[in-house]
Amino acid sequence: MWRNFTNLIYSLRTYRVLSPDIQVRRRVNRMLRSRAPLSLDEWFERYWEAPQSSEKISKALVAFLYTHLARYTKLEIARILPRDRLQEDLHFPTICWFDWEINFCDDFYKTFGVDISFSFDVSTLSTIEDLVLFLNNQLLSVKYPPNQLMS
Repeated sequence: MWRNFTNLIYSLRTYRVLSPDIQVRRRVNRMLRSRAPLSLDEWFERYWEAPQSSEKISKALVAFLYTHLARYTKLEIARILPRDRLQEDLHFPTICWFDWEINFCDDFYKTFGVDISFSFDVSTLSTIEDLVLFLNNQLLSVKYPPNQLMS
């Protein structure tokens, strides 16, 4: 009986450590509410299709991020800016479940057929723009592998 009780206590502690911090998530969403929300089309046109973008970003990729990041973070992606920092501003490691990166890689593979599980490390990315450019490069490297570009 004590063993079951002890296991329950450890499970509850582990669950708390691995689960999102709801207070931080609320604080981030409060900060985001000061910005006007953008539809997917507006978010794409304003930040990813605009001439200031250094690379051509696929609308399918932007749509993927718009829906999937909202699922993992529970943030209002419609209010997020490319310059928002993943850790300092949006607190991704704190507001997401501990395994969100694994699920993200799985969903990316299911959507685009590209396995990023070995190269995706959110801690090496600073901003939303960095995330978008990284994923876009992953898609381009499969579409045009480096050995084909040199011929």
